[in-house]
Amino acid sequence: MTTILGVQGDGWSAIGADSLVSDDDGRRYPLGPSTSKIVQRGQYYIAAAGEVRALNILAYVFNPPQPGARSGNKLDRFMISKFVPEMKNAFEDQGYAPSDAKVSAEQGSSVMVSVNGTLYHFGYDYSWIRNTAGVYYAGSGGDVAIGALTAIHPEPFEKTEQQDAVEIIKFAIEIASVYDVGTESPSTVIVDNT
Repeated sequence: MTTILGVQGDGWSAIGADSLVSDDDGRRYPLGPSTSKIVQRGQYYIAAAGEVRALNILAYVFNPPQPGARSGNKLDRFMISKFVPEMKNAFEDQGYAPSDAKVSAEQGSSVMVSVNGTLYHFGYDYSWIRNTAGVYYAGSGGDVAIGALTAIHPEPFEKTEQQDAVEIIKFAIEIASVYDVGTESPSTVIVDNT
C-alpha cells in the first residue's frame, strides 16, 4: 500500500512517494527520514508500489546498465532491450518471480523509473506506455492522488516549472494521505533533469 506519482515535463521528470508501508493485515510502518520509496541507482531514480520486496531488490541488489546520454527513441529502445531484462534478471535471481513459465514475464509491483529526464512506468508485466498528459500513478492511494493532481493541474506538465510540479505532487499525495489508509505524509519528491 502506497502512493507514487510521476510527471513528465519538458526535458525533466519528477517522482513523488509517500512515507508509509503497510501490509495486508493492516499493520502500518511509517518510514524514517533516511528511508524512501524512491532510490537512486546510478543515473536512475526508481520507485515501486506493491510488494516491498521489489524495492528492496531494486535498492540493494539491482545493478542497472548505464544508459549514457541516450534520449528519445534510442533511450526507449535501450530501456526495453537492456534495462528491462536486467531488472527481470535481478528479480528472478532473488527469487522474486513466479515459477510458472506461462507467467514468467510478471512480477508483483508497479515500478516507476526516471532516467535522463524521461519517466517510465512499468507494469507488472514489465511493459510501459506514455499517455498524453504525462502523469502516472501507482499504489493504493494512486487514484485519489491522480484525481487531486488533475484537479489542481489539468494541463500537461511540459510548460510547468519544476518547483511548481514538486509542490503539486506533494499536495496531491497529502490529499491521498487523508483518504487512503495506506498513504501517509510526509512525501519525498525527486526531479530528474539530466
